[in-house]
Amino acid sequence: MPIVFEAPDYYSTMNVTACYSCGHRETCQVAIPLMMHGPDVKITEDIIPDVIRQPEDMDVAVEAGRLLGERLRNGHSRDEVTGKMQEKMMVMFQDAV
Repeated sequence: MPIVFEAPDYYSTMNVTACYSCGHRETCQVAIPLMMHGPDVKITEDIIPDVIRQPEDMDVAVEAGRLLGERLRNGHSRDEVTGKMQEKMMVMFQDAV
């Protein structure tokens, strides 16, 4: 049975995309590095996003893990969460038609 849970929170951070290692690299005109660093970008290790160099993101991830662990240890109901998710998805599907 898959583990179904709600994320304890939402947090956005800069992650590595395939654009930093794809064969087209700096020559791609729709790549993230081009958008982030401009037309003369040269991809080097120091501009590739790395969560290890983002301690505030690591702190948020640790806290999210703590909250998730707490939730899973204290009466987490897969059926209840799955039902809520299905309800939300059905509303989205109705709006899409």
